[in-house]
Amino acid sequence: MKVKQYRLPDLQKADFERKFNADLVLVFGDKGFIIEDNFRNDISKLSDQDVIVYCSTAGEIQNSELTTNSLSISAIKFDKSQVAIG
Repeated sequence: MKVKQYRLPDLQKADFERKFNADLVLVFGDKGFIIEDNFRNDISKLSDQDVIVYCSTAGEIQNSELTTNSLSISAIKFDKSQVAIG
């Protein structure tokens, strides 16, 4: 399993690796970021699978640090498992 993690204090700093092709993308963060069309377009570049889960939060924890008004993104590529939304 390979995991890429991103932390975005703002959308202008989004620079996603387009070749990672994650099986699952988990997005936790401020609702204001999640509803932005530009943000969702950037996130969709992480996965050709369209398996992206969004969750709004009051604060994000990454590396034992609590932040607000930000996003915490985990892009996961499994070695053998497959992910599907049905």
